[in-house]
Amino acid sequence: MDYGESALRTDLSYTLFLSDPETYDGGELVIERAEGVRHVKPKAGTLILYPSTHLHAVRAVTGGSHLAAVGWIESRVKTVSRREILFDLENLATSLSQTYDAQSVERLTLAKVIANLKRDFS
Repeated sequence: MDYGESALRTDLSYTLFLSDPETYDGGELVIERAEGVRHVKPKAGTLILYPSTHLHAVRAVTGGSHLAAVGWIESRVKTVSRREILFDLENLATSLSQTYDAQSVERLTLAKVIANLKRDFS
């Protein structure tokens, strides 16, 4: 199938777990990341979001019934490296929120940098 120029990029993937983990055996979402392999089998209603470039699979369900919704998102930020920069800065902002007040120079400056990069990268 030829998708041509209008093909949608799938930058991010998601899995929304619809079944409680006690109702089925197996069915873990496995995501390979630079830090290692992550196995997840969360409670119903949990959404796992991950870069589509990460290898991922779902283990076979060996008992019960496992329902999930999957989908893909095209980011406004087109390159993986720029999305990783923003991701790292957002994680830094979360870490700083545990130490610095919301109106601190450090947090305000970081928020400004993130906002400017989002505008520039989009």
